[in-house]
Amino acid sequence: MLISNNSTYVDLLRHGDVQGGPCFRGSQNDALSELGWSQMQSSLKATQHWKTLISSPLIRCLDFAKTIKAQHNISLTINPSFAEMHFGEWEGKTAEDITAQDPDALKNFWLDPNKHAPVNSEKLHAFKSRVLDSWLALTNDQNSHPSLLICHAGVIRVILAKILNIPDNHMLNIEIPYACLTRIRINYYNNKIDSTSLVFHNGTI
Repeated sequence: MLISNNSTYVDLLRHGDVQGGPCFRGSQNDALSELGWSQMQSSLKATQHWKTLISSPLIRCLDFAKTIKAQHNISLTINPSFAEMHFGEWEGKTAEDITAQDPDALKNFWLDPNKHAPVNSEKLHAFKSRVLDSWLALTNDQNSHPSLLICHAGVIRVILAKILNIPDNHMLNIEIPYACLTRIRINYYNNKIDSTSLVFHNGTI
């Protein structure tokens, strides 16, 4: 493995608890609850040294991102590619709602998300493509780091699965609790990405 001549990191922060309770929220634009605000503030209380801030356009991420921008006087980029997967007919439904309609629907989705996707939903391969294209662009820009990306559980799973070589049908085994903070280190050699690695997942700085 080549020895890197430069190293930096990107922090990934999932949004906190959302008004309306747990469900397949996807592209629904629901706001954070008071608990959600508190969770995110607690996750970042010891981390204040980013150069840039990137956010999903959904307000459960963007509202908090705007607060961080104002507090730390850093630039904010809104990137639609880091929005959550669209769940089609499952949007707004709980796991219990879905199971009541079809007892095997969730089990089949976990086993093969592309083959058993919800009706009118975004397919996993398309979701992965948009997330990873933007992730590659973000990590290739050495001068913008360290960075904070505020996004969603699905987005973070896709990024971690890529870095850790986790197959699609095991991706959902990665737990991403509300306000989970994950750090990814990016090593560069001759101005190109040499390697990426997981530093911590919901760790304490």
